[in-house]
Amino acid sequence: MIKQLLTAVAAGLFIAGQANAATSSFVVDTNNTIPGVTAYSILADGEGLDWTGGVILVELTQGSVYNGVPDSNQPQNFFWAFPGFEHLQWDTWFGIPGDGTNGMAGGAGDLGGGPLEIGPTVISATWFNTALNDTGPVRVGNVSVTDDAVGAWKMILSFANGTLVYSEGVIPVPEPASLALLGVGTLALMRGWRPG
Repeated sequence: MIKQLLTAVAAGLFIAGQANAATSSFVVDTNNTIPGVTAYSILADGEGLDWTGGVILVELTQGSVYNGVPDSNQPQNFFWAFPGFEHLQWDTWFGIPGDGTNGMAGGAGDLGGGPLEIGPTVISATWFNTALNDTGPVRVGNVSVTDDAVGAWKMILSFANGTLVYSEGVIPVPEPASLALLGVGTLALMRGWRPG
């Protein structure tokens, strides 16, 4: 019971490999200008380690994934400055804007997902990077969904030297203030809990 409550409070974070401060984040992009769409940026920070790839699985039970055109599931940052194409910045894409070494490698098999899919209610993707200068913090992907979307996400980001960072959470992503309140409530519940 306690473990389940703590899992609900915030995304889990587990690091395997050599000890360092590599982190991953799945956060609301407050610059998004598309009405009716919430954009989430995927951020990687290797704290000096190069980011090498990621695996993500998003499953929605309500709402849908936003994926505009032109669409190659890669960042279309060349178009972002042109009137009428600004929305592509908050499209659903994976890679690093302006870095031509990114590629898609398939679906999120390591997380229980199927083959590569960026569909109406499921994102299952593995992507990678071969550049040696992406030590972070850097945006390595973007997931955009309709404002009414409800679901869950899980992700593994990999860094040079074999470090893996696993994280998971829910959509919509709770605001930091909500997480803090939930944490205080959970602590209060735990303090009052006595083994029977």
